[in-house]
Amino acid sequence: FGSLIAISSFMLAIKTLGIVLLSAVSLDYVAVFFAIDIGSYLLIKIIRGDFIYWVPLEGIASIQVSLITRVVVKIVTDFITVIQFRHPNEVGGAQLVFGQLTSVATLFIALHLAEDSVKLGYEMSRLWLINYILTASALISYCVFFSNINKGYTHTFYSFETGGQATVRNFRELEDDGLRADTIFGSNKNQWKSIYDEVKEWVWQNWPKWMEEKPAWFDERMRSMIPRDMIPSSDDLKQIAAEGVKGAVFKRTQSSSGRRASQSGGRRLSSLEGLRGAFAAEKKKKGPK
Repeated sequence: FGSLIAISSFMLAIKTLGIVLLSAVSLDYVAVFFAIDIGSYLLIKIIRGDFIYWVPLEGIASIQVSLITRVVVKIVTDFITVIQFRHPNEVGGAQLVFGQLTSVATLFIALHLAEDSVKLGYEMSRLWLINYILTASALISYCVFFSNINKGYTHTFYSFETGGQATVRNFRELEDDGLRADTIFGSNKNQWKSIYDEVKEWVWQNWPKWMEEKPAWFDERMRSMIPRDMIPSSDDLKQIAAEGVKGAVFKRTQSSSGRRASQSGGRRLSSLEGLRGAFAAEKKKKGPK
């Protein structure tokens, strides 16, 4: 615990001193730094399909919450080093460590820029000394921290796993139905859309058992979180009993696809008939030549 406090304190001092020195040289440097730092972070999240935050929201609300939360968590982590934010749902292990290295590099760059600008004059030697002390202290604090933690967690500090990958992994590795349901339905659909059919098959396979046994976790709140198309009807349950889960899910999927195709075809036919009607009316209006 002491090493965590030390890490947060030293990294906060390093980050703050770096920003202050950049602003002393030019406020434009501060704007450029934050634009590059936060912009590149968000870009990486988007490219890796990890931008949408794990909270189960949909539509524009999901995008807005994701943008605000990603930026806030990134800034907080960079300044005070919240180790818990190395979780894949938040900043991520590798990104957190990279942010710490960026903070240290920023201080060195800011010192060189301040030295070239000759604005701080005789204070530069003292600032360089403070920089070396803070950097060495942060490094020692990290060494103490890593020497005392459970070595099984070390890999989480250089992990590139995304929130979606962690959600899928947990769903497949967990054995308790309650934990699996909470992992999936307590997360944004965007995180587990790649295994949507797999989750649906799991729900259909276990729904009769859950309805009969009524486990504590299978309450009204949990049932409301399950997508409607994953809840089997009485006809679906009969089909499951007759053909098995995979067969029933396949038929439901084929039926839904057929309805969508029929509706789409009907709309196209209506549009075509409307065009023909308009063309005929126009021709009648003009009359014979």
